[in-house]
Amino acid sequence: MFTGIVSAVGRIVEVAPLGESASFGKALTVAVPPGWLDDATVLGDTVTRFERVGESWLLVVAAPHALARFLAFKGSIAVDGVSLTVNDVADDAGGTCAFAVNLIPHTAEHTTLRHSAAGRKVNLEVDLIARYVERMLGGAKPRA
Repeated sequence: MFTGIVSAVGRIVEVAPLGESASFGKALTVAVPPGWLDDATVLGDTVTRFERVGESWLLVVAAPHALARFLAFKGSIAVDGVSLTVNDVADDAGGTCAFAVNLIPHTAEHTTLRHSAAGRKVNLEVDLIARYVERMLGGAKPRA
């Protein structure tokens, strides 16, 4: 997640439109220094549910077991770059951790999360405070 501190510089390698109109915006592909994102981002094995619930949308994602310790009720997680509040967390016997977030209509309409569907993979970034706590408790490995 964005901390305001520049720790590396990436290079834009591709710009692709997100729709027919310029109002949809563009997707940028950014190359970063080797290994820089190794512990920062992870691919969620899937969106498992995306459905309308009242005025909002329920998004459930199965995260790798390694992220489970960073996920907490009312904690933060970024899904495809969108910072969201975790509303539910459930570990399963298969080694994954499912978490749920609710998207307000504005978020659902104005981010790429509107394209969510069961089976879609998403990029996950854990909360910076959770990383600090992990490091203070001695669980984090220093970067090489």
